[in-house]
Amino acid sequence: MTQMQRQLALLTGSIGVAVVVYFGITTWGGIPDLASLISRFSRPTLMAMLVFSLLGYTNRFLAWHRNLSNLGVRVPLLLNLQAYFAGYLFLPTPARAGTSIVIFYLRKYAPYGLSFMAFFLERLQDFIATLILSMWLLTGHQFWLFLSAIAAFLSLLWLLTQNPSQYAQFLEARQVQKFFLLNFPLRLGASVFKKLDGLLQNKPQTFRLPTFLGSQVLILLAHSCHGIVFYLALRDLDLDLSLLQVISIYGSGVFLGSLSFLPVGLGGVEAILIIFLSLQNVSRVDAVAATIISRLLTTWLIVGVGAIATMSLFVSGKYRRKSN
Repeated sequence: MTQMQRQLALLTGSIGVAVVVYFGITTWGGIPDLASLISRFSRPTLMAMLVFSLLGYTNRFLAWHRNLSNLGVRVPLLLNLQAYFAGYLFLPTPARAGTSIVIFYLRKYAPYGLSFMAFFLERLQDFIATLILSMWLLTGHQFWLFLSAIAAFLSLLWLLTQNPSQYAQFLEARQVQKFFLLNFPLRLGASVFKKLDGLLQNKPQTFRLPTFLGSQVLILLAHSCHGIVFYLALRDLDLDLSLLQVISIYGSGVFLGSLSFLPVGLGGVEAILIIFLSLQNVSRVDAVAATIISRLLTTWLIVGVGAIATMSLFVSGKYRRKSN
């Protein structure tokens, strides 16, 4: 067994542990077993949820492919598709860092620096998309207030892209020795601004409004599709919540849960979604059922797809460098 195979086996084992922990947490909440959970939902609803979940990830891939193209990277579509979804085998890692293995798979076609820029762009667009969806909830479902909040956020975003190196220097200067908890967010912010500055300096075309918005809309649609999965689960339980309200709740849960840096927001996203549903007078049993089935279909399903994509990638050997 090669070193790469040993590392892959180790990572796969860690994913297995994460799955066991996940199911342990969910069954502790009062759901007897997975079969009884699934039986609460009709087959047509489960099929529709599956379709919207996969549609969400299709939009994510299209955004990834578009970002690579905007950076001047040309990768065969099938190989890019295999490599991108193979990365989801490592989704249960802190801050989804493991999915960056796609950079390794594409090294034959893209320099590490460029594919890392595409990875950074996807994380940035994830942050923007979930924050926009959260705003509908934060503004109390007031349409004009919602539009005003988005306009203010986009203005702030534009301002931050004008001279990111200056903001990075400002945050670095505020770091205090021996205070890790205070320094960590400052270092993280400085690192983000440095990477943003690198993108603006080397590939400014990626932040031209039509170029950036194209992939940003795809990421927003991806999160909305997963919000629709959550909505379909709630509707099948005869819960009367509007589509926009549920999508906003789901976006808020993903946004806040991701701040924990736990693998796929494990536990954090679920807890936040259940709390938000409880505030809408949804019973705890229904909230847990809708949350768990939605997370199974939008998060853990894609880990299985990632395993299949990884096997196909290793069998084909297309990711390997050409021999000289």
